[in-house]
Amino acid sequence: MTITSTIIVRRNRDDVWSFLADLQNTPKWDRSIARATLISSGPIGTDAVVETMSPGGKRQSFRITAFERPRLLAFRLLRSPLFKSADLTFSLESADAGTRITHEIRVRVRPLLVAVLPVLHLIGRRALSTDMDFLRRSLEDGLDLTTLAAQGR
Repeated sequence: MTITSTIIVRRNRDDVWSFLADLQNTPKWDRSIARATLISSGPIGTDAVVETMSPGGKRQSFRITAFERPRLLAFRLLRSPLFKSADLTFSLESADAGTRITHEIRVRVRPLLVAVLPVLHLIGRRALSTDMDFLRRSLEDGLDLTTLAAQGR
């Protein structure tokens, strides 16, 4: 199953890259992540391992598979009880109005979940669209979901 969403933000590609490549920014726009931490040694880049924690405390680890400034950032989920594999990519392209960000999520589910793929696709598409809107608003307007959560909104 592949889900793709594209937005255009009114920021240059270098600014967008810097924002996406900074793990501290992820909780500002991604509702499923409360914290993202580099857990491998060395700098962030290809082959680095990042651990995320959801607002509910669920941890996941990802390996960075592409870190090509300022155009491509890709991750692979290392382990999941639901997915055989999950790959996430952010592609950045200069556009007339700023930067086009294409976010693609490609997952293969375990056999027991094949029957629920249509539901997962629908839910995933809506969630991705919402998160991409939050990403756009974070980059353009300074939206910070962590601040809103602290204020109880």
